[in-house]
Formats: sequence, structure tokens, C-alpha cells
Amino acid sequence: MENTKIISSNEKSEEVMISNQFIFKSSDKLKYDPILQIYKGINKKTNEEIAIKIIFDNTEFYHLIHEYSILNNLQNIENFPKIILFSQSEENIILITNLLGKNLEQLIKNEPTKHFSLKTTLMLSIQILKIIQIFHEKNYIHRNIKPENFLIGLKNLSLINLIGFNLSHHYINQKNKIHIPYKEGKSFIGTIRFCSLYTHFGFEQSRRDDLQSIGFMLIYFIKGSLPWMGIKCKNIKEKIMRIKEKKIEVIPQILCHNVDFSIKSYFDYVLNLKFEEKPNYDFLINLFLDDLKRNNFENDLNFDWCYRKSLSNNKENYNIQSNINKSNFYNTFGSQVNFSRSISNNRIKNDNNHYQKDKSVEISFEQIK
Repeated sequence: MENTKIISSNEKSEEVMISNQFIFKSSDKLKYDPILQIYKGINKKTNEEIAIKIIFDNTEFYHLIHEYSILNNLQNIENFPKIILFSQSEENIILITNLLGKNLEQLIKNEPTKHFSLKTTLMLSIQILKIIQIFHEKNYIHRNIKPENFLIGLKNLSLINLIGFNLSHHYINQKNKIHIPYKEGKSFIGTIRFCSLYTHFGFEQSRRDDLQSIGFMLIYFIKGSLPWMGIKCKNIKEKIMRIKEKKIEVIPQILCHNVDFSIKSYFDYVLNLKFEEKPNYDFLINLFLDDLKRNNFENDLNFDWCYRKSLSNNKENYNIQSNINKSNFYNTFGSQVNFSRSISNNRIKNDNNHYQKDKSVEISFEQIK
């Protein structure tokens, strides 16, 4: 851990420099929060994009200290942000990691259907379960599973990354290595839409709660909605209660109705886990691997957004090549127009036909998009 001060390098351009290496603009804020400020920046030495988290209120430093302590135990593992710098001084605390891409909530909203395909949902379930298994094996539970906390890589669009550790907690006592005790009457922790039913009842959370939240998330991926979404309430307390009632009503039969994969078997298993019981992650992962095989899908990590990115790149490459062809034509024949009108007219006529063909191809790409 370093002791670093923030140095303003250029007030006019709003640039701020950290450790004479990391630069960001005050306008490039990724998240608006009264306590934690997150910016997109650049590592001058590597020219790589980074995420910079800063807290200036020393009474709130524990937020980043907590996140750093968790991330520090996950540094040699894929699917988690990589620490570049952690610094604490009297004035501020800073955590810099590699910048990640869009989260799954943003990606699902980008889909024309507002939900993911079956293949993408199944491949996500497998990768997410492997991630949470790793996290649990480090003796942590997440306690805030939701699409916003799963991000794709900035370059590797097929790599899912887990973030959002502000509510994460040890489920194994670090002193005596014993599982934390079961308790009731706990305050609500998590995101109402995706939290487990046990959380609504005020039960102490354990590994089973993360898995139940993943199940809700998978239903959301394939359907684009959950039965308790859109419930209007006067306040948060009423909303927690009404969503709890809805979850009791629909889990698991109605919730899993008309879903063409093994999510019902998933919930049957997860809902019967005991508080301290270690989940059989391989069993759950194999449910969805079997679904892939049954539907003749390959686990090739070609997610819906990867396919759309490929289409977009193909369209862009086509337009570039088309412009090059047009430019080469005029460079070759433009000077000959006055020399031979008849030859020129034929060439222009042929070229116009060529453009018309190009235009029809561009329209077909628009229709695909």
C-alpha cells in the first residue's frame, strides 16, 4: 500500500494526476455517489484504461479498505478486477483497477427483445456459477448478486467479471475457521429484486442465498422480467414486504413455468440447501451443460453481444472497403474522362451499377442490425 497525494496537472483541461502515472478528468466520472467517486482514467506507462475509486471523507475509508482486502485475495484469478494501486493518506483513499466493460444489465437492455437468448443464458449460468464457487471457496459470500455486478471485459467480451463487494462478508469465522451461526431478525441486505427469500425473512445469509439470487437473475435473463417487477409501493418497507409475498407465491413452479432449461431443478436443489451446507456446484453446472448439449449448442462463449459486435465490425469493414474501391476507381479513371467521353461514360455507368449493388448490401446489413 502506498501513501499517495492527488496532484492537479491541468485545471483548464480538468486533468488530475496520481503518482505521476495515472491521469483522469473530473468530467469522466463513471458513478455519481456522495461518498465514493469513480473515474475512468489512463495509465501513462501502459496506455491502458483504468478505473479510479476515491473517497475523501476519512470516516468512510472503510468502504475501499474492505473492497481492497477482498480483491487482494483474488488477484491471481480470472473474473475479478486486478489491483493496480491502493493508496491511503490523511486526505483520501484511492483504489485503481483495470477498467472493465458493460454490465449485464446494460447488455440486456441493448437487446431488441430485452432478454438474452437461451444459449447465452445457459453459457452465463455456467460461467457465473464457476465464479461464485471460486468466491465461496475464498470464504466469502457476496450478498448483492445482480446483473449490474457482472461486467464483461473491456477487450475480452466473453469474460464475465464479478464486482460490487461492499456488502460481501466472510461466512467462515477467520479466527476459529467455523461457519458463522444461524441468526434471525437481521436487517435487510442486498437488492430487493434479486435477493433470496431467506433475506426477506431476516435470516442470516450464507452460500445458499447467493445461489438463490443467481437463479432469479437467470430467470430475468431468459424472460427479461420477474413477476415482482413493477410493483408500486408507498415506501421501501412496503416494497420489501410485497415482493416477499410475491416470491412466496410464485417460487418455484410459476416462476419457472415455460422456461426451456433446467432452472426448476436448479431451484429445487437450492431451496433445499441447509444454512451451513456446502453446495454441489458441479451438479448445478452440469444441469446447464446438459441443457447446452440437449439443444445442440456449443459452449463457445459467443454471447449475444459478441454476435452483434461481430456484425457491427463486418459492416464497418465492408463500408471501409467499399469507400476504398470507390476512391481507387476515381484515382484510376478520373483523369481520363476528358480524353475519351465515350469510354468515361461507360465506366461511370458501370461504376454506378456497382454503387447500386453496394447500396443494396448496406441495406441488408441495416436490416440485420
